[in-house]
Amino acid sequence: MPEPHGPPLLELRRIAKSFHTIPVLHEVDFDVCAGEVHALVGENGAGKSTLMNIVGGVHAADAGEMLWEGRRVIAATPRQSQELGISFVHQELALAPQLSVAENIFLGSHPVARLRCWVRWGEMEERARSLLAELGQAIGPAQPVESLSLAERQLVEIAKALAARARLIIMDEPTAPLSEKEAARLFSVIAQLCGRGVAVIYISHRLREIFQVAGRVTVLRDGRRIMTRLVADTSHGELVSAMVGAEIEDRPPPSASPPAAAEALRIEGWSAAGSFRDIHLTLRRGEIVGLAGLAGAGRTELLESLFGVGEREAGRLFVNGQPVTLRTPEDAVRHGLALVPDDRKAKGLVLTGSLLFNLVLAAPRAHARAGVFPNGGAEKQAGERLVEALRIKAAGLDQPVQHLSGGNQQKVVLGKWLFAGAGVFLLDEPTRGVDVRSKADIYEIIRGLAARGAAVLFVSSELEEILRLADRILVMHRGRIAGELARAQATQERIMQLATGGEN
Repeated sequence: MPEPHGPPLLELRRIAKSFHTIPVLHEVDFDVCAGEVHALVGENGAGKSTLMNIVGGVHAADAGEMLWEGRRVIAATPRQSQELGISFVHQELALAPQLSVAENIFLGSHPVARLRCWVRWGEMEERARSLLAELGQAIGPAQPVESLSLAERQLVEIAKALAARARLIIMDEPTAPLSEKEAARLFSVIAQLCGRGVAVIYISHRLREIFQVAGRVTVLRDGRRIMTRLVADTSHGELVSAMVGAEIEDRPPPSASPPAAAEALRIEGWSAAGSFRDIHLTLRRGEIVGLAGLAGAGRTELLESLFGVGEREAGRLFVNGQPVTLRTPEDAVRHGLALVPDDRKAKGLVLTGSLLFNLVLAAPRAHARAGVFPNGGAEKQAGERLVEALRIKAAGLDQPVQHLSGGNQQKVVLGKWLFAGAGVFLLDEPTRGVDVRSKADIYEIIRGLAARGAAVLFVSSELEEILRLADRILVMHRGRIAGELARAQATQERIMQLATGGEN
């Protein structure tokens, strides 16, 4: 955990920013030194992105100053920020998937011949290979980026930053799409970068990671800096309290559902080429089942296939004890299934649509008169009840969901299925990229679903989350169920042993 040494490389003093007269940042101070990892944490909407966009020249501060190596930066632009040596690795990676690894690393700065008539492809690929080797990766520079895993794409982004001679790399939720093993590899890369004197600003909602990777941590809340401390001098509880302004109750998992609970969903011999094979599982009413495994184990593909998405080779599906055939998501909805996908923006929401539009999306006739004629008043009342029950923070039902925070967007996706009256919930990474308060709210929603008799099957890459929520845990390895653990017997070590192909 590298700690600060020497004068700051970047220093922000009393930074203030408002949008449309609404204050977003209030005289925020922040700094990072060469060779340091400084974590920046806070709830969604705390001001983290705005502060970093000021560093990157995307926004201009209304007040305050930014210093680079002690010199004041006047009216930074994205280009000027890049020339200083500041690079971003965003959660939603900004790569061109059809281009090769080398082309992405040197995009806009290809090595060219003296007369600038053609690109020196051999030199570019050799330089890309060298940069990736420095990061301990043997990714082929000629490979198209679309053929890479998410973890490999992220390393290409880091290599791209190094090619631009970055001295400060801002990482926004870098482990959100990664497995625990891939995250550990990333932490090793970050340690290498710091050893070379590169500064890292690390933004994450996964507070456990802060203690693994950072030397200092700064907490923002409501646009104000609440504290900056050495990580060694703080605790998980203190960070949470600083972020939300109060303790969040850590509710214990519910007791396991009784064996006599009615069967909600059962699959037998469920198989799809290249994704999963011979899956047998049963969900019961009032039960929360966790689905653990490493990236690529087939968890997402399994959930999507149960919802009528993708191809399936073989297997039988029973809902409420009756055999059914699901060819499309419409079939799944008709039988009471709900899917909260791993990417809410791409798969779960119509971003330009209003909050109410998204809530009624899965059941547009739920409140129609005679099942045909629209009833806007009833829809609005039902929408308002859901917004209140789920604690969705929004300006109103007409607000486009693209302007909501990530946590509130995720609640809208869940609310859509509550509106539709679903009875079986398939949740893929239900708390990915949300802040600690929203995460606690989503846990409460999931437990509430089970308490009302719904069956829940959820995928999570956070083992702590699975252990906290699940009544029992199924572990996948290379497309198969490698084992099942009762909650009382489950530990992170036993889950990982099964997930990596070992015997329980």
